[in-house]
Amino acid sequence: MKTEDIKLFQQVVESGSLVKTSDTLDLAKSNISRRIKALESEIGAKLFTREPKSMRLTEQGQVFYQKSKSMLAELEQTLIELAEPTKEVSGELRVQMVANAHSLLLANTVYQFMAKYPQVKAELITTNEQLNLSQQHIDIGFSFGEQLEDSSLIARRIKTAKLKLYAAPSFFEAGQIPKQLSQLDGHKYIQTRLPNGKIFKHSLDPDFDPKKLDTVLVTNDVQVLIDACVSGLGIAALPVHLGELLVSHNKLIPLCEERVVYQLHSWIMYRSNQFMPLVVRRFIDFAVAELEKSDMPSATLPAATRFLV
Repeated sequence: MKTEDIKLFQQVVESGSLVKTSDTLDLAKSNISRRIKALESEIGAKLFTREPKSMRLTEQGQVFYQKSKSMLAELEQTLIELAEPTKEVSGELRVQMVANAHSLLLANTVYQFMAKYPQVKAELITTNEQLNLSQQHIDIGFSFGEQLEDSSLIARRIKTAKLKLYAAPSFFEAGQIPKQLSQLDGHKYIQTRLPNGKIFKHSLDPDFDPKKLDTVLVTNDVQVLIDACVSGLGIAALPVHLGELLVSHNKLIPLCEERVVYQLHSWIMYRSNQFMPLVVRRFIDFAVAELEKSDMPSATLPAATRFLV
């Protein structure tokens, strides 16, 4: 019985179908089906009930999944402990990141890790969808938001950004720039959609309620957000380092005495570290160390610089 086939069985369970497993691992569906049937034959039990669009575990399959999961994890951990003192870091990393202004900085962290450990290969996946590490067979995920949604993942916070309100200089008539948050009621507003699919809802200032504004645009793209704000479409909440850069070039003006209305946290996320390949553990430690000392605000400036001309 091959451990690779047991891992393949576990991936089918976690993804829910042969098609998703085929897409994730870049294996032919027929190859996966053949190997699962061979595994069932070797075990002497039917592991799945096959349905038109999904694979459902049988009772025997449930037992085998739970037992094999812990068994393989213990085996991998034993091999790591035996080999770690002399073993060169190698293997493949699958890293998923949210498409935002920090994407290039995060990608460069992966490049630096690969330069340090030449035997490492990586796949970088950029998406605006919520991270699902188990289902998509992802080792590491980078995301941001107001608070962590998935408690099943381990998350290490990297940075926190403060957001303030800005508008184009032409948005308000001369002398009519609001000094108080309550004066924004009814004005056009550009809302941000976060990677978890939700919009901002945890205002740090009780006087700021976006529901009292007229939301005219919702976007999950920071460049669209900046472009719409600079164009005078409405008020927007922007990270301070981006907003202040645009203010210094007379593209935006700060509102309401620059009161902070939101904060965004960025995280590196992964599954249980109890049984984790050496390459993944080393990358987590490397990435956290590099990103904590990096100038993340400067890394986001390319998202704003095209608006400065």
